[in-house]
Amino acid sequence: MKSDYQVIALVDDEEDIVNLFTELLKENGYDVYGFTDLFYC
Repeated sequence: MKSDYQVIALVDDEEDIVNLFTELLKENGYDVYGFTDLFYC
């Protein structure tokens, strides 16, 4: 079964990168959950 619902999760230790890709993907119709990997350090 094909779904038209598209979701992407972004994880990175750089908040600016997460914010940039979150904005770009949302502009293209994706639901995006972006967060920084706090346990990466």
